[in-house]
Amino acid sequence: MSSPMEEERLRLERLCSAAAMELYGLCPKFSVGRPKNPKNGDLAASTALALGGALKRRPSEIAAEIARLVPLRAGERLETGDGGFLNLYLSADFLRGLLGPRRELPEVKLPEPSAPDFCRVHTYHRLRRLLELHGSAEGGDAVPLSAPEELRLLRAVAREEEPELTAAAEELYDRLGFGHGAVNGARSLLFNNALYLLYGLLGKEKL
Repeated sequence: MSSPMEEERLRLERLCSAAAMELYGLCPKFSVGRPKNPKNGDLAASTALALGGALKRRPSEIAAEIARLVPLRAGERLETGDGGFLNLYLSADFLRGLLGPRRELPEVKLPEPSAPDFCRVHTYHRLRRLLELHGSAEGGDAVPLSAPEELRLLRAVAREEEPELTAAAEELYDRLGFGHGAVNGARSLLFNNALYLLYGLLGKEKL
């Protein structure tokens, strides 16, 4: 069974292929994957680059023509990027759907500073407070944390003797498969649910 992100990759591949065939009557093999720079969307298609040589035209011009024919879902964007790539930005609803329902973060009593788990629980308190300060899943007036900041915060929880915490934070992003350009509401939900995962890894609750 394919993952939701793989299904989206295949959908973009089909849509770009159909647009190329409609416009030019041909569509050489091309790739669709995650962009190297996360600012360039969640998926990138090289359709126009593959067509550039056959049509003897600039890939950027071809990409613009293809983008006009590709049907999008509500909340999605398809932009022409550097070198003629077609960059797809997935919708907030799709990203939130990958993350699942917003988990209620438990209250955890802060132990005495001399307790063995003080540092980790204190970090949980600080991260939870940052989440509260930066808005809810619905947006709010405050600007949410960026995805790179979230990952750095979660990595800061890890110590050399606790590599599973670092691995859990990295796996969360890699498994979901979307880039750091995710919409604000999804970032907030991601951070919230990552904190819930952290709470479980602290040994306070079995997920």
